[in-house]
Amino acid sequence: MARNMRRFYEIFHVEADRMAYYYALPEEKPENMDGVIGYIFNDSNPALRIALEVDPEYLNAQNSIFPTLYVDPENYIQSCRIILNNRMANSLYKNDPETLFSIWHELGYFHTMSEHVEEYLNYASRKEQGYTAEQYLSIVNGEVMDFEAAADDFAVEYCGRDQAVIALNGLIARVKKHPKLMNDRALLKELLNRKNRILGRAPESI
Repeated sequence: MARNMRRFYEIFHVEADRMAYYYALPEEKPENMDGVIGYIFNDSNPALRIALEVDPEYLNAQNSIFPTLYVDPENYIQSCRIILNNRMANSLYKNDPETLFSIWHELGYFHTMSEHVEEYLNYASRKEQGYTAEQYLSIVNGEVMDFEAAADDFAVEYCGRDQAVIALNGLIARVKKHPKLMNDRALLKELLNRKNRILGRAPESI
């Protein structure tokens, strides 16, 4: 799906401090939203392509209701994709703030990976092992882990503070309604901490 082989429309094309990323989808929404549906490109590195892939089974296995970055820890630059489900993929064609912010947040992990790779991989393993004591304590204390803060800052550059807050409110509401996640107080507190940090507010309870 090279840029010069078919027409794309660009949802965003924003100059960030260090690099300019954008993502592109087919102009016509595919009838079957399955597999790779688009790519994230980088103006500073034409060889870089991060796939946007629809794979609901992968997200279900990860117990995730958000877009999720997949990386190979041995080769994260060359093997990287952002996994979506059908709802997320369809919402991209509606410029949905929740999905857009979530995708830029996941891309923020990739962009700052060299600075936070160990912290990110430790956190990514929480679905199998649960939060570490250090992670849980920082969440309870209203803190945002460094790699999460870096990813949020990256996302805010692309979609703006107001859209980021709208998106995080939507993510919090979605978790509260999800039968498997609604009682995950740590996840809810983590999202609230991130929202308050973006707003410059003091920590609060959920």
